[in-house]
Amino acid sequence: MNKTKNLLVKIREAAADGRLPAGSVPIADIRQCVRTELEVHRSTFTEQQYAKVLERFDKLGADIREGETDIEKILLFMDALILGVDMISEAVYTLANGDYWRYKHGEKADNPEIAGIIEYIDRERRINLISYDFVKEYDELPVTVCPDDGCGMFYIPYKGRKMFFPRGWDEEKIAGYYRSVVMEQDGRSPHCYANKTFGVKEGDVVVDAGAAEGIFALDCIDIASKLYLIEADEAWFEALEQTFRDDREKVRLIYGFLDSYHSGSHVSIDGLFGQEEINFIKMDIEGAEKAALAGAEKTLARCGNIRCAVCAYHCREDEESIRNILKGYGFDTDTSKGYMCPDWTLEAYMEAELRRGVVFGKKTGQPLEKAGMPEYDALIVVTAKDFERLQSQYRRLSENLPARRIFFVGNEDVGRLVQNAGLGEKVGFIEENTILPFDDVHKVMKEALKDVLSGQELPRGITGWYYQQFLKMQYARMCEDAYYLVWDGDTIPCAPFSMFKAGTLQPYLDMKSEYCGAYFETMAKLVPGLHKCFEKSFISEHMLMNSEIMRELLSEIEANSNIVGESFWEKIIHAIDEKGLQENSFSEFETYGTFVAMRHPESYRLRDWHSFRYGGVFYSLETISDADYAWLGKDFFAISFEKGDFVREDQKNLFDNKKYQEKLSARQMLEIAQKEFKEGSYLEVWK
Repeated sequence: MNKTKNLLVKIREAAADGRLPAGSVPIADIRQCVRTELEVHRSTFTEQQYAKVLERFDKLGADIREGETDIEKILLFMDALILGVDMISEAVYTLANGDYWRYKHGEKADNPEIAGIIEYIDRERRINLISYDFVKEYDELPVTVCPDDGCGMFYIPYKGRKMFFPRGWDEEKIAGYYRSVVMEQDGRSPHCYANKTFGVKEGDVVVDAGAAEGIFALDCIDIASKLYLIEADEAWFEALEQTFRDDREKVRLIYGFLDSYHSGSHVSIDGLFGQEEINFIKMDIEGAEKAALAGAEKTLARCGNIRCAVCAYHCREDEESIRNILKGYGFDTDTSKGYMCPDWTLEAYMEAELRRGVVFGKKTGQPLEKAGMPEYDALIVVTAKDFERLQSQYRRLSENLPARRIFFVGNEDVGRLVQNAGLGEKVGFIEENTILPFDDVHKVMKEALKDVLSGQELPRGITGWYYQQFLKMQYARMCEDAYYLVWDGDTIPCAPFSMFKAGTLQPYLDMKSEYCGAYFETMAKLVPGLHKCFEKSFISEHMLMNSEIMRELLSEIEANSNIVGESFWEKIIHAIDEKGLQENSFSEFETYGTFVAMRHPESYRLRDWHSFRYGGVFYSLETISDADYAWLGKDFFAISFEKGDFVREDQKNLFDNKKYQEKLSARQMLEIAQKEFKEGSYLEVWK
């Protein structure tokens, strides 16, 4: 902030004495300069506070623009900005005294971890990010900086290897930086990643996110079996390439910003590693740790022997947030010893703020979401032909669906197929007529379409489209669990997943990009007031139904006296005209999802659900392999093989091409393929 303040003072002085004409004062650059400083210190604010800071800043300069000629107005504007940046200048150090810190921390000031900081402040009359006496031991640490003639960069010998530094750094800067990072990994430091209980073990697969100079990776390279280094700074990335140039069999460098999603330069743990067993994750990514953990949802849930060290000092609420996230996946947690003192904002000084440096985690048991979540079954309504067609893939239902048991629902032929399929004890069968008699529905459907039929027999397929949806809804009235999962029989999960938000008991409502106006017209007739309330759709090949809410929906439909019929399914049939009945104008997923969203918004969490809708166009059921599923699972929850889809000659060996899979993700492949889809085809969309 001092550099910014000094620059503003010089510009003001030049404008005040006429050396810089009023109209030439770079108002936009000045405003951007101060705003950039605010962004640098963003992590010390809550989101709400930060929004207010930006709002007030924007108001401050709202009535002054580039080219302003009123010198008094310009000087007043400059004085306001100088006063603002001065609040985080050397004057702040007047707060750096032991008495003030003792007052702010009260009885906790006697805690040895806090007392050490206060003793340091008493002597030094200043606050550092790490304010403990041991830091001084590193001030004069001897450092040997060597040039590398091959790449033209400097390195420092470290544990038998060369630790390289960014091109263009001079020896003094390198030595100072090296002293600071070695100090941070001192066992007495609150920034130290080493921990006997939670640390890296022999043979671990390790992810180092925010690798920078690579000191963490170098500390564990001899015991790890594989290391993935993620870094988004190009200068550091080049240095890492040199540091680990002789370790390519064990070390893989990944360029990108670790985030909650996987797209372009933003990468996620789940997107990068799919089904690979990860044993340790270290994160030091400048305040993006919570987002990165959100992008590791599948990995944290799936991997049993996994530990982590996640920096928690960048943002005020990080320690609690990170602990809660990890506990939601069944982790025991702890923190590094001692505290760090955020030294980049007035607010932190005013509060004499202390933050834990690192949160450690170790998977020890069942995720809280599973431990506290009611068990539920999955319901798959299927025809005999579809069961036979997909039977080779159905073992993946038992492996990946997050359900206690899986029940195929169909006629007697389906029952015989299930019995002979050998899918294991987890899989069972429910005869469809025990839920809702088909003949009853078929009779009502024939009556509704009698004018169209003109005495001809109604094809069972027309009734079947609605009947399979009615079965999924009617099941709520015989379900004894709080939830049941409805899953489409032509869809296969690519990997394990959860239907509940980690650490909570809130189920997901999964959404895709699809729209059918007729569905909303029908639901508005059934339940007046229901209407489309989200841009996306609830049609996602599955849905976790809340039994009580579904029963509430059925009762409300049945209470609608404006529609003929007594049961909910009779009223659905009679709510649709003859043309609509033949064109499939009702969706149980869209209706239930909209009802939940509008009547019980507190009971769910939205999630984008990405599934490979056109799997059968690019993959053969006879040849799709475990490796294909592992690759697909990095970008897709599931893959569908719709009836009638087949692999054309010009589409063979695309998605199941190993060379393509090595270079492209499944998402990238589909985005390329979708460019050739006919207009009106369903498109998978990422945001």
